[in-house]
Amino acid sequence: MSSSLSAELGANLHPLRFLIEIQGQTLLGSRPMVITTPFHDRTQAGKLLADAVKSSVHGDAVVIGLPRGGVPVAAEVATECRAPLDVYLVRKIGTPGQKELASGAIASGGVVVWNRRVLQALGLTPGDLRETVEVEEAEIRRREQLIRSALTPALALTGKTVVLVDDGVATGATMRAAIRAIKQSSPKEIVVALPVAPEDTCAEFEHGEKVKVVCLKRVASELFGSVGQWYDDFSQVETEECRAILERNRAGLPKGVAVTTAPPASHVQSPRPL
Repeated sequence: MSSSLSAELGANLHPLRFLIEIQGQTLLGSRPMVITTPFHDRTQAGKLLADAVKSSVHGDAVVIGLPRGGVPVAAEVATECRAPLDVYLVRKIGTPGQKELASGAIASGGVVVWNRRVLQALGLTPGDLRETVEVEEAEIRRREQLIRSALTPALALTGKTVVLVDDGVATGATMRAAIRAIKQSSPKEIVVALPVAPEDTCAEFEHGEKVKVVCLKRVASELFGSVGQWYDDFSQVETEECRAILERNRAGLPKGVAVTTAPPASHVQSPRPL
């Protein structure tokens, strides 16, 4: 893009959307059409996503938001689907000296999934990372205590249609770990619901994880950038907001909606490969 054209377009043009529209030859006379980001905020994204998801939800369903950003999006989906809302926390398991390199992940309920390729490359076994797993499990429990109250216990997922929601994904590593962990609860079906994600990541979920994906905006991976670029308002969601959203959902469920709570997890469950 030339400097003169950039100046003409002004500061309000979203650069990523500009590239997409130019490729699609969306023009207005001799001037490119200025288009805002697809979503104003997570609430609007959730309402739009809910309309797309409800036709995929049949029977007994549970909507799960990945904290913290996925919870307000999931709340709108749960309301439209007349379903109970829950949260599912995932923490990556770092490697010695490289905390950002994920050798696996631990999720709510103590479910552990391992990235065997990383373990093999570093010559590690799950036993070598036992202390790290214990630390991350304790952190998940701490965060769940902050998000949950006596009114919002964890829900049972066995035999349910689980709608797994986030405000968007990039690489999809956290969502992938959540999918594989939730599968251990033997749900009837998992539907991944996202406002925006790279095309390649959606395809990996569909073909690699064998789950249904509802995504409003599938973007070419080289143009994706970050999730926040697709929102006008991508302000941080606080833990207190997640807690309040959960309580409102449980209190406002229509009569006749079955809510089955999960038994408490007392220890780390058997790991699976990631």
